[in-house]
Amino acid sequence: MSNDDFTPQIFYACPDCDLLVSSASLKAGHSLCCPRCGRRLARRVRGTETKALATSLSGLLLFFPALLLPLLQLDAFGFKDSANLLESILHLFEMKYYFVALAVSFSAAILPLLTLLFSFAVSFNLFFHRRSRWTGSLFRAWLQLTDWAMLDVYLLGILVSIIKMLPIAHIEYLAGFFCFIALVLLVLGTSAVIDRDMFWLKIDALSPGAPVPLLFKESMGETAAEHDIFLCHTCHKLLNKSWSGKPCPRCGSIVHRRKPQSNSRTTVLVTSAVLLLFPANLLPIMKVDFLGSAQNSTILDGIIYFFHSGSYFVGAVILCASILVPVFKVIGLSILLLCHSLPEASLRRKTKMYRFITFIGRWSMLDIFVISLMAAMVDFGFVSTTWAAPGCTWFCIVVTLTMTAAETFDPRTMWDRTLFLPSSHSS
Repeated sequence: MSNDDFTPQIFYACPDCDLLVSSASLKAGHSLCCPRCGRRLARRVRGTETKALATSLSGLLLFFPALLLPLLQLDAFGFKDSANLLESILHLFEMKYYFVALAVSFSAAILPLLTLLFSFAVSFNLFFHRRSRWTGSLFRAWLQLTDWAMLDVYLLGILVSIIKMLPIAHIEYLAGFFCFIALVLLVLGTSAVIDRDMFWLKIDALSPGAPVPLLFKESMGETAAEHDIFLCHTCHKLLNKSWSGKPCPRCGSIVHRRKPQSNSRTTVLVTSAVLLLFPANLLPIMKVDFLGSAQNSTILDGIIYFFHSGSYFVGAVILCASILVPVFKVIGLSILLLCHSLPEASLRRKTKMYRFITFIGRWSMLDIFVISLMAAMVDFGFVSTTWAAPGCTWFCIVVTLTMTAAETFDPRTMWDRTLFLPSSHSS
């Protein structure tokens, strides 16, 4: 069944500014963007379920080789050591850094596997036109977990670790390294080929008794709130106000006018992140034992090391990911929470800043992944051993808090405050 067999819903409500946008059928390769804030509302991909089925199945076949095969082998001081992704996680558990170990295991192993399984199951059902009561729930789970699955960030962590070890060790690239690169490309490819809007439309078509799409007269520049229309936060289905507080008929998420207590929850999370930034940056994040002498290293020490060794690009990457990004996120979210009665042009810039904050947050996990790899690979007995240090726990918590804060914030509340519309209703 091709994309042309379906007619997309007539109206979209922008998840970022609540503007109602009408559209004719989109052709493959075309996108629809919100004319007010620039958010992409829909993007057509030809043969989306076929491509998603192929890439997710290939990713599942490669997942366990990439997880279990050794990535790299280091040869230094007459010692040889190698590690795979699973061993890097187990080392953190052995060092009793349980929160960090759980964060790495979920973001680099468990959640990537689940996203591949869910995308495969959903695309399989859509490709073979199989009706299943779980298809909508599985696709909802895929949408919610995608940003927390960080194989691409882990790959960058591997590359940073390689650059850090090049001056002191001979590095051999093993089969797991190439499997891991291929897996990352397949996971990114799966996300790129999934036409989310079309997937939901096909899920609706396979679901008996799905609500009829809303029909109403829309005037230029009106919002969903002005028509008492509610937008599902997960699948972006338009529903009338009778669905308030009830599970969405398509994906099962509870329907609200706005994310419940968005501003207060975001404020608490941002405040907590600000307080924890101090121990995260001041306490040592990694410890290196060299010939019986222990040397502690903070995030800033690691950045200075790369700049002194001439690896300016890597130093700049870690500086941005580990210091500038968390600071920018807490400052940026604080600014968004304080937006009142701004002109539309300023709101548009603030909304774009929110999307940028949401995009960059996950890359702060880079330092954590580097530490997990170094601790697993650099174990040369009495000559040199690398350990995680207390700062990595606090830093990992900060990353989790800022990512959660970006998810709890509802950018439509900024537009509501300017337009004097209801904002943080829980109904």
